[in-house]
Amino acid sequence: MAKDKFNEATVVASSRVSGWSIVLEITRPDGTWYTDTITDFPEHLGITINEWIPEYEKEISRDK
Repeated sequence: MAKDKFNEATVVASSRVSGWSIVLEITRPDGTWYTDTITDFPEHLGITINEWIPEYEKEISRDK
């Protein structure tokens, strides 16, 4: 039982993704660059990423 309580506390204290976007790094012909953050994209991309995020959260929780 104590082990279950420990695991429960660990899950509650784990890092969580609270939002996301796609960031592009664009290089100009002269070698300079800038970033463009995209928050409006096709629905199928959003669904796929939202399904992947819980797996990523588990990875970052294990690494800490």
